[in-house]
Amino acid sequence: MHPTAGSTPLLTVMTCRDAETIFDVFKAAAEGNRRSLPPGISAADDVRAVMRGGVAFFVAYRGQLRGEASPVGAIGYRWERGTLRIVHVGVKEEARGGGVAKRLVQAVEAVGAALGSTSVSAAVPQEYDHHKLFERFGYQVTGEGERLPMTKALAS
Repeated sequence: MHPTAGSTPLLTVMTCRDAETIFDVFKAAAEGNRRSLPPGISAADDVRAVMRGGVAFFVAYRGQLRGEASPVGAIGYRWERGTLRIVHVGVKEEARGGGVAKRLVQAVEAVGAALGSTSVSAAVPQEYDHHKLFERFGYQVTGEGERLPMTKALAS
């Protein structure tokens, strides 16, 4: 099925190494909710630094076939002790509720499964109820703290 005029634009998730694009998404996501940027990220140079430290990123782009696509969400993840760990997630306000976060998380889960990981984990800020979103994706709270540790078992 191809999108027609007036239909919902396509959502594409791809690996991204452009620190400026990633930072712009996180900045817009934070401004839209009066939230802070992800810990340790206050400029594109910080994104470059976490990339050098082993964090990889996916960016979700929304756009039409053969048209311009704009970045609407980003997720950072790293391999830690045999599991993939989600370290940063941001979705622009205008794209919330459209499945962007779910697609980004699913992309990380697919990487984890391909690498043979038995689970994916995240440390989710409590103050914004992100844990409720992750619970809808099948994650379970596995501890306590300002950033709730959550884990999802992957099918083997």
